[in-house]
Amino acid sequence: MVYRTPPSPEMVPRLRARLEELFVAEEDRRRGAGARLVEAALRFARGRGADQLLLTVWEGNVAAEGFYRAIGFSPVSRVLGKSL
Repeated sequence: MVYRTPPSPEMVPRLRARLEELFVAEEDRRRGAGARLVEAALRFARGRGADQLLLTVWEGNVAAEGFYRAIGFSPVSRVLGKSL
């Protein structure tokens, strides 16, 4: 998905892409499949003029966070929640 940031003085106006889901079967991990899928998402985003690709890693998913950091992703924002 590619979208513009909402018009707001608190946000930098950008055309962003969002990677909603990425899953690699356990038997295929550590073989480059995840990196190739992310590279395809990056090509898709760039091809549509996006200048940033965003994704979410849930708190405590150390393996996913380590993977994304290793391929160049870094924190952009923090989402807070409260159980009801």
